[in-house]
Parts: sequence; C-alpha cells; structure tokens
Amino acid sequence: MMLRALVDDLTRVPDVEVVITRDARLGDPGLEAITHMVWSAGDLARCWARCIQDAEWVWPIAPETDGILESLSGAVLDAGRGLLNSSPEAVRVAASKVDTAACLKAGGLCVIETWRADALPLLDGAGWVLKPEHGMGCQDTRLFRDSASLAAAIADRNGDGGMWAVQPFTPGEAASLSLLVADGKVALLGCNRQRVALADDGFVLLGCVVNALDGDRHLYEEIGRGVVAAMPGLWGYVGVDLMITEEGPMILEVNPRLTTSYVGLSRSLEANVAHMVLTLAGHSAPPVRASFPGRRVEVELETYRVA
Repeated sequence: MMLRALVDDLTRVPDVEVVITRDARLGDPGLEAITHMVWSAGDLARCWARCIQDAEWVWPIAPETDGILESLSGAVLDAGRGLLNSSPEAVRVAASKVDTAACLKAGGLCVIETWRADALPLLDGAGWVLKPEHGMGCQDTRLFRDSASLAAAIADRNGDGGMWAVQPFTPGEAASLSLLVADGKVALLGCNRQRVALADDGFVLLGCVVNALDGDRHLYEEIGRGVVAAMPGLWGYVGVDLMITEEGPMILEVNPRLTTSYVGLSRSLEANVAHMVLTLAGHSAPPVRASFPGRRVEVELETYRVA
C-alpha cells in the first residue's frame, strides 16, 4: 500500500522516472515503474546495489528491524547517491525503543517510560506492554496484566536471542503525526487517529484515519519541533506515534520512514507529498506553513488483509 501510494505520487512529478524492486513471489504490482524482480535473498543485495548505482535519488521503504533500514540508507550514501530519508545515525536511534525514549526525554518531551526487559527496575502495578526493542508497528507486541505474568514472559523469551522492551500500559487514544522535516525545520502534514485493537492480549493495527485528530494543532506542531530538535538527522517524511492521555499527548516512538498514514496523506491534503520531499532534496526548507490541515481520509488495512 505504501509502495503504491509513493509510486502514484512520484509518477505525477514531471521528469521523474521511477524504478522499484519487487519480491518475485508477489508478482508484478502493475505500477507505472520499471520493476526489477528479486528471486532470492542472495539476489537482493546485488539488485539493490545495481539499482542504487543507476539512480540519482533513493527512497527506501524498509523496516528498522535488524538494522535493515539503517544498512540500506548507509549503502545509498556510500554510493554517493541522494537519500530521500533520514540519516543512518537517526535511523539507528529511532530503531531502538529505549534509546528513542531516552533521547526524547532528555530533550524535555513527554514520553512513555521504556526499559530494556533485561534491565527492568522492580515493577509494581497492573498493565505492562512487552515488545521487540527493535521491532516496528504492533509486531509481537503484547499486554500483560500483572508483574508476575510479565516476568514469566520475559523469562520465556530470554533464550530467543532477541532484545525486548517494556512500557507501562497507558490508556488513551492511539494517534500519530506525519511530519515534513529538513534542516531542523518542521511542517505538520497529518494529525492521525490510529485504529488499534487488542485481540487475545496482542495489539493489531487495523488502519488509521488521516487528519482525524480534532485537538490543538499548535500543540502537535510543538511536539514535532521538539522531536526533530532532540533527534538530529531526521529528514523528509517522519512519523511520530503518540498516546493521547488525560494528562496530554505522550510519545511512544519515532518512525524515520514512510508510515501507513502516508497512504492517505496526499488525498487528505490534495497535494503531492512526494513532490514536497523532492523539493526538500533540492535544498529548499519545508513550506512556510507550519501546519497543513486536511480532510479526513480512512486507510483500512483489513480490506487488504494485512491487519
């Protein structure tokens, strides 16, 4: 869905030729782009290297998990090509739930407390969320209703070689911000409601409603500026996940890449967001307006069976 939305935007920009890679098992996506099929894991690195060499600018769509996005971003810069994404250093910080929380907290922002599961303080109370330290979205994210069940789950996972993060379960409304970032300046493109469900104590993202938040956009603009000031190297399209609580917005994580909200963002704004990013690549600052109020646009993941 993100790939299709991005290619649709890019192909409407004059003098832009789009080249994409595609897992051969998924078939031809039928997009207006030159498509290089990838037939094996070994073929992936060769295909990416060839495409990077042939391109002037590269816009990676990849997860932070296992350092994939950081590695791809570094490969683009090592090849001397233009990177339409945040720096590898910013991606490395954002990929870690614990490092992100510490970085933003040091910047004076309200964050949901986050600990490494192997370095937990003595916890008391009810409601804890256990998630991969370097995961994305709702991947393997579960709710534990007391400290004893959390401790048992951590013990079960100690031998799997992965790193896990723990956060207190925080009631509120799941939300996200879509930011346009360059040179420390920020434009707020989207204030989005996230449709997150709890099924068998596991979290599932069902979709989002782009520009559905009716709160104070000046407050969200301030949060966006604070995130960018606290995390140098963020650039282009950046997502910020929040919980809107009774005490106010609290930041969950930062996504230094396209997010699900991008799928409906250009329709919401009646503007080409990819063109905006390409304009930034030409060394222009974000648009003068700090905020772009848009109409509500629903993005439903259940429709495409990806929820």
